[in-house]
Amino acid sequence: MATFRFELDHRPTRNKTYNLYLMVTVGKKRTKKKTGIQLKHIDDFNPSCKGNNWIRANVLDAKALNEQLRLMLVKAQETYNELEDDGEVSSARIIKTMDKEIVSPSFLAFARERAKEIEEEGGFRNMRKYVGLCNKLDAFRKKMRMHDITMED
Repeated sequence: MATFRFELDHRPTRNKTYNLYLMVTVGKKRTKKKTGIQLKHIDDFNPSCKGNNWIRANVLDAKALNEQLRLMLVKAQETYNELEDDGEVSSARIIKTMDKEIVSPSFLAFARERAKEIEEEGGFRNMRKYVGLCNKLDAFRKKMRMHDITMED
């Protein structure tokens, strides 16, 4: 049986905020996962809450943050149920499975997405290089009558 709870770090970070962690416990083994939420004060977190109100209402985006935490908890429980069916349950494995992202095998999609990220960061020259690469690969793909260029190609 796994237990899931949220825990606030007791020491502040450099910018004087406190990190919030998801604590997963399976068989007395605990593993932390960063939630990406940082609170300005220790008192903004309510560990013994009723319902799904871990972050107190005086925080600016409390409703959105509580919903994000609720979804993370649901995802952790679903991951636990999937791993329990396989018989390979551990706290570290639950967190590792939660962190996996679905990656598209298409290299062209990756290159276009990367070009958009570079443009948003302000790297215009590098963005132009990526767009040029995408255009050349697209022309090559059409010439070779390929459906898509994957990472394996």
